[in-house]
Amino acid sequence: MSSPYLKWRICSRVNRNIPAVDALRNAWQSLEGSAVESPRRAAEVILSEVLGIRIPEIYLQENIALDSVQYKDYFDMVERCRQGVPLTYVVGNVEFMGLKLVVPRGVFIPRPETETLCENVLNFLKRPSPLVVADICTGCGAIALALASFRKDLICYGTDSSPEAVDSARLNAARLGVSDRVTFFRGDLAQVLKPLNLEGKLDCLVANPPYVREGEMEVLPHGVRDHEPAAALDGGVDGLKMYWPILEEASSLLKCGGLIALEVGDGQAEHVKEMLTNLSFSRVEVGCDLRGISRFVTGFKREGERR
Repeated sequence: MSSPYLKWRICSRVNRNIPAVDALRNAWQSLEGSAVESPRRAAEVILSEVLGIRIPEIYLQENIALDSVQYKDYFDMVERCRQGVPLTYVVGNVEFMGLKLVVPRGVFIPRPETETLCENVLNFLKRPSPLVVADICTGCGAIALALASFRKDLICYGTDSSPEAVDSARLNAARLGVSDRVTFFRGDLAQVLKPLNLEGKLDCLVANPPYVREGEMEVLPHGVRDHEPAAALDGGVDGLKMYWPILEEASSLLKCGGLIALEVGDGQAEHVKEMLTNLSFSRVEVGCDLRGISRFVTGFKREGERR
C-alpha cells in the first residue's frame, strides 16, 4: 500500500488529479496476493462506487480522474477490502438479478447462486394471474425484490428475525419502488404472517435459510466467518434445523398446487427432498447451481392435500 498512498500524498500536495485508470491499476496491484477473490473486479467495483459511474465508463471516458480526496477515499476502501472486509460491506451494496441492493454490515450478503433459485421460481410461476408469494429468511430482501421486479402482478411477503435485515429490505423496496407490493416483517420464519390469514392462499413459498453445519462454521472463509452474521449462516448440527419448521408452515400456507422452493447446502439436497416427499409434496426435484452443485429443492403441494 505504500506506493499508492505515496502517490496520493504527492498529488494532494500539488493539487493534481490522478487518471482513473492509473488509480485502478494501483488498487488492483495492491490487492494482488491478498485473500480477495478477484482483485481487478474488486478494484473496479470500488472505483465505480467512488466515482458514481458504471464500470465500463472508467475505460471509455479518457478524461475521468480522481482528485486527492477521492483518491484517498478510494484507497481507504481498497485497504479495508485487502484486510478481509467483504467487498459488499466495503461499498455498502451488491448487484443481484440486475438490482442494486443496499447491504449494510450485519446483514447476510446475497450469493450469485441464489439468482438461479429466483430464475427457477420465475420459470415455474408463468401463469398470467396475480401471484402471492412468501420469502422466508429474506435478509436484505433479495429474492422477494427480484421476483417482484420481474413479475409486476406479484405480491410478496418477506420475513426475517434480524431487525437490521428487515430495515435494509424495506429500504431496498422503497428504492426500487415496489413497497406497494412487497412487505417485510420481522419475526420467526412464517409465524409472523399468521395475522394476514394466508392459509391456503400462497402460490409460492421460497426460502434460503441458514444451512451451514455447526462443525463447518469455524472453517468458513475469514471474510464470511468474521464479518457476516452467524445467525444467518448457522444451520445447526446437520445444517437442517430451519427446514422442518419451514416445511410445516409451507404445508399450511400454500394453496393446492402451490410451489415450494428451497436453497440448500452442499450434500443436503437429498435429505430435504425426502422431507418434502414425507410431507406429501409432489413432483419434488433437485436443481443444480452453475457449478453443478445440488443447490435447490422444489416441490408442489399435492392437489387435494389439506392441513
